Amino acid sequence: MLVAVQLQSSERTSDFQRRRLLDESDRLLESIEQLRLAGQRVLPPQLAQALLDLQVQLGPAACLRYNTLHAAHNAVFALQQGLVSANRRNPTPRSHAGRRPGEPRVARVTASASWKFLVLPARRLDAGQEWPELVEVTVERAYDRWRLAQARAVSAARGGDAVAAGRLAQADAAWSNFWELRQEAEKLLGRELLLDPA
Repeated sequence: MLVAVQLQSSERTSDFQRRRLLDESDRLLESIEQLRLAGQRVLPPQLAQALLDLQVQLGPAACLRYNTLHAAHNAVFALQQGLVSANRRNPTPRSHAGRRPGEPRVARVTASASWKFLVLPARRLDAGQEWPELVEVTVERAYDRWRLAQARAVSAARGGDAVAAGRLAQADAAWSNFWELRQEAEKLLGRELLLDPA
């Protein structure tokens, strides 16, 4: 019982820290955006230090110094993405090992054939209604890629092509990628996705 209480207390502390860092990053982002709207390009030293301090608080990852407002803007968004994904109550899309959220990977499916495995787009704080639409479009794209791979596999098999085995492996990979994305998307969005079979 004591262990459970300690775990709950630790989770509350961690969540409080995450929300505090999100608030801090929001204030930093607001300052950067105001300067960009005013037409400035160079990151002022005090904001550069604030961004560095925020990175240090987020952990042992390499901390970088930024000189431009554009680069700092992107850096704060990346930091926020990590903070949002750390919220256990806010499910986020999976990512491939060693890849940023939303970044696909290419993998070999046979000795001579490879396939690009898609992932759902990363959830951003400012995405609003755009993110669910991007999720749906990504699943539709994965479905279309499977249909194309399937048609190529059938054509290669009928023609007795030497690449038929590779095409079939690609079609299998495409189906697996589509089906996993669909299940993940439906879980994240909380509803069934209807795809146009045409």
